[in-house]
Amino acid sequence: MIKPKALLLRVGADTGEGSGGFVGSISEDNLFEWTPMPGHDDPLWRELTYGDNVSSNENNRSAPKISQLQKLNKGDLLVFYAALKKKSVNAIYIIGYYVIKKIYDLIEPNIPHEKLNEIIKELNHKYKNPHVKFINKLKKGNLIIVGEEGGLLKKGIKIGSKIGSHYRMDPEFYFLDYYSDLTRAGSGHNISFKNVWNLLKDKELQKFKKIDSSEIEWARIWKSLPKEEILEIIDNIIKKNLEVIDFIEFLTKNIFFDDKSFNIELELIKGKIG
Repeated sequence: MIKPKALLLRVGADTGEGSGGFVGSISEDNLFEWTPMPGHDDPLWRELTYGDNVSSNENNRSAPKISQLQKLNKGDLLVFYAALKKKSVNAIYIIGYYVIKKIYDLIEPNIPHEKLNEIIKELNHKYKNPHVKFINKLKKGNLIIVGEEGGLLKKGIKIGSKIGSHYRMDPEFYFLDYYSDLTRAGSGHNISFKNVWNLLKDKELQKFKKIDSSEIEWARIWKSLPKEEILEIIDNIIKKNLEVIDFIEFLTKNIFFDDKSFNIELELIKGKIG
């Protein structure tokens, strides 16, 4: 059995040249607004896509990152992080993730012309990611990743701090199996699939921002979970003294559970803590 992989990838506006010259902001309770690089809204959260490309320039900084993305498969995790500023302090935060559904790899040099045109037609029909436009113009040299679940988190998860001119992983996140420099945006960082997935699952209450139809997507994901798992998540939220009323109201209002007793159980929980 192939062991699933997880890749930590830096995205969004940054202080570097060509990246906007600034970073997005984040509040004291870690609420943030997605701030893409100017003119390049990627990842495109509302359709769960991410694109990248490599030029013919052998010194292209994106080459290492592309090779890492090409090694990902269906079911692997692509975890996005960004530099954000809280008051006057810059740090790095996980801001979203995709569980990968499909990868359209148009970087491979030997794609038959007819097959290439079929892929381009399919991409244009299904997706609006900025890199689809590049594909229309350049044909090859691009890669599009599509997620089957995931999205933009409601709250950022701080994983690293700025030390001098570099970003380093905070010691409490060494369990992700990464301990080195997180400054450079030109490559990804391989981390523990199991450990980052557990970290993300622990944030279920704040799972996604509302990006167009993401509430429908959120409802679909919750309905797919076993009812026992949902009750366990609610129990953990209560134990951590986190707000749960709005979450239960979301479940009962947006998701139709066939098991009526389960809906009653949710209402009873809400009544006890309301």
